[in-house]
Amino acid sequence: MKELSSRHNRYILETARLHDPRARSAFRAFLAEGTRTIETLAQAGASIEALFFVDEDKIPNTIEKSERYRVTPEIMKKLSGAHTPSGIIARVTLPERRPLVAPKALILHGLQDPGNVGTLIRSAVACGISEVACVE
Repeated sequence: MKELSSRHNRYILETARLHDPRARSAFRAFLAEGTRTIETLAQAGASIEALFFVDEDKIPNTIEKSERYRVTPEIMKKLSGAHTPSGIIARVTLPERRPLVAPKALILHGLQDPGNVGTLIRSAVACGISEVACVE
């Protein structure tokens, strides 16, 4: 585990840029916030590159292979998209693009609010849809 206390650290600045779609595409990574979200991603096989946390107790037990960075509350605010950060953020590798193969799929175009995306994914699962594609 490493400690980062400078908002001007190169890795922090690069990671904070992941809020921009162009940076996500360039760095092939995205940010996930909150213990439950990160744990779900890990259980689904997502590659967690790094964990940023204020309190070590927030780290899910299922996360083993990742760089870990204890950060200041100031840095957590810089990385978070929330007004009140949850205290843990993961930098996750974007999965490789692959063709849809299920008979039914949900295609989301141009959605920007993660809350709406989550609601639609949960609704898709309730309707028996096993694949979701996000475009733009």
